Amino acid sequence: RPIRCPANTTRPLAPPPFARHDFSVITVMAFVHGTRHLFQLVPPAPFPWLMGALGLDFTRVGLTMAGVETLQLAAVVVAPAAA
Repeated sequence: RPIRCPANTTRPLAPPPFARHDFSVITVMAFVHGTRHLFQLVPPAPFPWLMGALGLDFTRVGLTMAGVETLQLAAVVVAPAAA
C-alpha cells in the first residue's frame, strides 16, 4: 500500500535523530585522519640534518621509519581487541 503525504504539508521533514551523532563521529574521524597525515609528513622533514649529525644513511633512516610504521600498525590492530 503506498504511503500518502498530506497535501497541506508546508514544512520540510525533520532530519533523523541519529544524523547529529553521525556528523560528530565523521568530524572526529576526519580530524584523526588528518592528524595521521600530519605525523607522516612532518617527521621526515629534518632527516637531511639528522642524517648528517648522527652519521646515518638512507637505509638506516628507512628501516627506522618502517619500524615506526609497523609499531603504529600493530597499535591500530591491538587497540580494538584491548578495548
